[in-house]
Amino acid sequence: MDRVKRFWQQGGAQLPDRVLLTDPATVGYFTGFWCEPHERFVGLFLFRDREPALVVPALEREPAEATGLSVWAYRDDEGPEKAVRGAAGRGEGPLGVEKHALSLSWAEQLGEWLGVRRWVDVAPQVRRLRMIKDAREIEVLRQVAQLTDRVLEAALQHFRVGMTERDLADELEHQARRAGADGMAFSPLVLSAARSALPHGVPGAHPIEPGSFLLIDFGLRLGGYHSDITRTFVVGADDERMRRVYEAVQAAQEAALKAIRPGITCAELDRVARQVLDDAGYGPYFIHRLGHGVGLSVHEPPSVDGGNSAALEAEMVITVEPGVYVPGWGGVRIEDMCRVTERGAEVLTRYSKALTVLS
Repeated sequence: MDRVKRFWQQGGAQLPDRVLLTDPATVGYFTGFWCEPHERFVGLFLFRDREPALVVPALEREPAEATGLSVWAYRDDEGPEKAVRGAAGRGEGPLGVEKHALSLSWAEQLGEWLGVRRWVDVAPQVRRLRMIKDAREIEVLRQVAQLTDRVLEAALQHFRVGMTERDLADELEHQARRAGADGMAFSPLVLSAARSALPHGVPGAHPIEPGSFLLIDFGLRLGGYHSDITRTFVVGADDERMRRVYEAVQAAQEAALKAIRPGITCAELDRVARQVLDDAGYGPYFIHRLGHGVGLSVHEPPSVDGGNSAALEAEMVITVEPGVYVPGWGGVRIEDMCRVTERGAEVLTRYSKALTVLS
């Protein structure tokens, strides 16, 4: 419960005395109880003056009770009202919630059950805690990053020219299961030729042909934590234009990795990579932020973009992923997970970034 204590210590008097957390990742962060989002209500009550209480469906009772917390379980035929009232206990005043994780319909229902008339968003305090990883979290993130490197290597051993994007995406998922991952962080992106210029394209039944880029972006889940990596390959043979674009993206990423340190703002770090691509003539084709935090969610704060003046701090874990996307021709993205240390960046994903030709 050290994290619960830090939550109250850091939030201080700004926090209401009663807080209800409903984001599954946040519940897991504070309790070690992991539950995939579903239509049934799951919530964690935190109190300034007493121990937390967990509300779960009866089908989740056993893993919830393994946390050692007070657990209020409810059956489908009775609904969560009695459990919520019991867990919340008596209290007045506002209720702290993560507004992004509480629907309007649930807020109205909870307000009726608990007599709540005012809501206080505690998500900023939660985000602050989750952004700074502890030693155990860093170790799990190292493990899932290393597993990701191995899965990519294993999947590419089954690559052949002419296989479809969808087939290679399926191979990544197969190798992830064989390697012991808990699951995929998101549906893998496997995009070739002109489709590699779609930053969030969907793999299709398109054959992967010679003379094109092949962009692979995927991540794994392990112990509640996520990885995220992108590598871009050349199929068959490269040409001068392909090499120029690839080398520009690689130089942008290297410049950003060297610039990482506590105190640099997210906006400044984004500008470091963007300036390299601007100077190479590819600035207009870099159309997204440089990166994002990664941990219990695959996309979490901080957002490493040109509008974010927040500074990086030691023990944050972020991605660095510049890209160039030329419509109708192709795209290149290179992405790594990085731990911010007092001395700079520890790159967690280590798969080779040398321009590689697959055949």
